[in-house]
Amino acid sequence: MRCEGPKTTTTTTSASLQVPTPADGNFTRALAIPVHYEHGNEFEDGSAVYSKCSMYAVNFTEVLANNIRKADPSWPTQPCRSGWEYNFTDVPYRTAATDFEWVCENAYLSTLSQSIFFVGAIVGGLLFGWIADRYGRIPALAGCNVIGFVAGVVTAFVGNFWQFALCRFLVGFAFDNCFTMMYILAFYLKGIVKKF
Repeated sequence: MRCEGPKTTTTTTSASLQVPTPADGNFTRALAIPVHYEHGNEFEDGSAVYSKCSMYAVNFTEVLANNIRKADPSWPTQPCRSGWEYNFTDVPYRTAATDFEWVCENAYLSTLSQSIFFVGAIVGGLLFGWIADRYGRIPALAGCNVIGFVAGVVTAFVGNFWQFALCRFLVGFAFDNCFTMMYILAFYLKGIVKKF
């Protein structure tokens, strides 16, 4: 993931990323995105890394009109306004994090949604354990599967974090219990078969 530079009307595209060219009146990444150097600086053989969460807060039309082709590190910065570019090499499909832009100051939302899933698993284990004891393993297993299926399908159509978190809670609520109920049922059936 990396911050995109300001949008303009025309761009040129390379094989791996979208790079606007100044010859076409567009902004280059090097002019719009701050560079951080790891293990040194630009004069000490440091490796340059573009900022993932910030861009320069300058008037880029004026910068190009003044024929400035190199960013000044003292320029003020601001959070990315133009969105982010995602690298789909390792994970070749969109995820909730890319769809909802859980990056930079919202990067914690991915971890929070996973934690909500496991809270659902704890609550579901307690509730479905009680249901299994009170009404039987088959009704509890059917309930787990229905809740897990519906919440899993609805997850694909949610529009914000809280809807996603609710669906993940419900999937977690049912997920572990589907396996636990099957294990207990198989354990009981094994005992019944041994008797005969």
